[in-house]
Amino acid sequence: MKHIRMENGEYTKNFRDSIQVVLEHHFPRSEDGIVEKQIKINMNFVVITQEEVKAVMDDMDINKSPGPDGLTLGIIRELFFFDPAWFTELFNDCTRQGVFPDFWKIVKVFLIPKEGKDLTEVSAYRPICLLPTWGKVYDKIIAQRLLY
Repeated sequence: MKHIRMENGEYTKNFRDSIQVVLEHHFPRSEDGIVEKQIKINMNFVVITQEEVKAVMDDMDINKSPGPDGLTLGIIRELFFFDPAWFTELFNDCTRQGVFPDFWKIVKVFLIPKEGKDLTEVSAYRPICLLPTWGKVYDKIIAQRLLY
């Protein structure tokens, strides 16, 4: 990636600026002044079961790339089989407290150039985001509960 044309028509001067412009294009920041609030909802908490966690992991593709922590689904599955009660309780604690740990939201981004595109254009790059597997498992558990 060399120089990227910015919205003002000028070009970035270095690699770091180019990366920043492409990332801001694909992942715009929230509006200034908006404050994120934790919303607590009063509802009956249904315990996540070991069977539920195992079923979610069994349904996931074991060949997917890991996120920044380097932990693959294979490693996460081994941890689960070593101590399923601890593993399941971790997800239950997150749910009880209404927390999705920040570390599970950190992504590794790869910018893939689109074939045949002008590589000075910010839209000529497709971001691929690799998330931590822990977060993918927990996210899938919650998503299934919302659907059913």
